[in-house]
Amino acid sequence: DASGLNQPQSISINTGSGAGAGQSGKGNIVLSNASSLDNNDFLILGHDNAALAEQVTDIPASLNLGSKRLQREWKAKHTGNVGTVTITFDMNGVTQTGTTAANFKLMIDTDGNGDFTNGTVILADAASYTNGIVTFNGVNIPDGAVFTLKTGFAPSPGVPGSTLWVKSNAGTSPASGTLTSWTDQDGINTFSVSGNPQTGVNKINYNNVIDFDGAGDYITGNNAITFQTLYAVVKQNTTSGTSTVMSASNGNQNLGYMMKGNNMATGDNQSGANNDAFQSTGTLGTTPSIGVVEIKTNALPEACLTYINGKNYATTRFAGTNGTLSPFGSIPFIGRSQSNSAFDYFNGQLAELIMYPASHTDDQRRTVESYLAVKYGISLDPSFGNWKSSDGTVIWNVTNNNLYNNDVFGIGRDIATGLNQPASNSVNTGAGDGTGQT
Repeated sequence: DASGLNQPQSISINTGSGAGAGQSGKGNIVLSNASSLDNNDFLILGHDNAALAEQVTDIPASLNLGSKRLQREWKAKHTGNVGTVTITFDMNGVTQTGTTAANFKLMIDTDGNGDFTNGTVILADAASYTNGIVTFNGVNIPDGAVFTLKTGFAPSPGVPGSTLWVKSNAGTSPASGTLTSWTDQDGINTFSVSGNPQTGVNKINYNNVIDFDGAGDYITGNNAITFQTLYAVVKQNTTSGTSTVMSASNGNQNLGYMMKGNNMATGDNQSGANNDAFQSTGTLGTTPSIGVVEIKTNALPEACLTYINGKNYATTRFAGTNGTLSPFGSIPFIGRSQSNSAFDYFNGQLAELIMYPASHTDDQRRTVESYLAVKYGISLDPSFGNWKSSDGTVIWNVTNNNLYNNDVFGIGRDIATGLNQPASNSVNTGAGDGTGQT
């Protein structure tokens, strides 16, 4: 009162205009509508100058796996008590995934240490998201608290960190006919289509698949990724030949391949390598299967890993001169070999492919394979262990149900993985559209 100051709403001139409108890409915040603004009551904010970009780490456990938040954090300092306030964020010009009010939450770390994974974290729902402005009403920001903004959600296939994720039930165009585009759910690659792969013709457990004819159908990415751990839901049309699920090439050099033929042969052709390769002692067959291949770093072929429908199969040397393999990286090709002299086009159906640039633990494999097994009605070998949802909840206990571990399937929803399987049958007893086998 002594200075005549009465500032019931405020912005920073570094991010906003004098009238409260935000500068594009600056993440302008407006404070207003204090419920109790009396003499010597102040609420002051400052931020850590982190990027106005999204991250998927340092998220409260109560939020879904795959939730995203702004990297930037703000700290609040009270003098007196202004009560509750309205706070708005201007997202115009800020790259983020939120599209509706339901995507946004104000995350308030009440102990002020900036760690949103422990202590008490208040989650306030957005009242509206209009013209790029997120509004939170009646917010109580404690003295010394640190806050940031949850901006959206991006599903992951059970374990975050994949660098390629294509699934035939999402991101394919057109709905049926010759495939013209297939969206990488991780947003790293934009694929071009060669040949005439077909979409919308066949299904595995009610989910669309892409049909490759083995005679020129393949798709090509545009950004290099690391090939190390590959999960693939496939149905081969034949067990003979060397049809290839994925390979890597920079256009001038053939760098490697993964899941070639019935035994999922995988080879490292990097410069300086001995073209060493391994294959599984297990086989995919011609029924829908979940194949997993993992290349160990500087490892003998026999040390690399293969799994088919949850069962671990030993690996043997397929090619090379007693050297070792390592993960390789380059532009991904789907449906053909990396070699321009032997294309080895894939002949069959591809439902879903997930690539990780890292080795996986048994627990991580169980999470990803459980997601794929429920989605595609594929029963996993009991040696696989318990089926799990993305948050670690056991959804099928193989020990407790040891007499019933045959043709296991089910329905379910898991928001963190994007799984929404309202109808299901086992691929061992039914067809892709639910029709039973005779």
